Amino acid sequence: MFASSLDVESAFYAAFERGDLDAMMRVWAYSFDIVCVHPSGPRLEGVDAVRRSWQHILSDPVPRSFDLRARLVVGSDDVRVHTLEEHICVPGSQLYAPPLLATNVYQRLDDGWRMIVHHASLMPAPGSAPPTANGALH
Repeated sequence: MFASSLDVESAFYAAFERGDLDAMMRVWAYSFDIVCVHPSGPRLEGVDAVRRSWQHILSDPVPRSFDLRARLVVGSDDVRVHTLEEHICVPGSQLYAPPLLATNVYQRLDDGWRMIVHHASLMPAPGSAPPTANGALH
């Protein structure tokens, strides 16, 4: 279905912008080991949990537009990891969500590339200091 990890990523954000749950779930692998973490949310595992989360998010009628920046792709012939910035706005308004950092992981399966992990978190404010040895989370 998807010839590359970039094709899957394009379909993922297009489905998100359109609020199309069926199209959103077509980008995901049909597997119990898929994982999704929305900003400040818990880790969701498996198709059912991931579907329920997207059903809730996409039921919001507010339109969204994504400006994707600073994409970095690493990986192998069968697994690709994309890291990028998501800048989300509401078309026709001055509303902008805080920028997010996203990590999307894709795997090449028998029917093409599919998403297996999406993890998004708030981007630190510009100029914020990196964690110190005493305040580091990792």
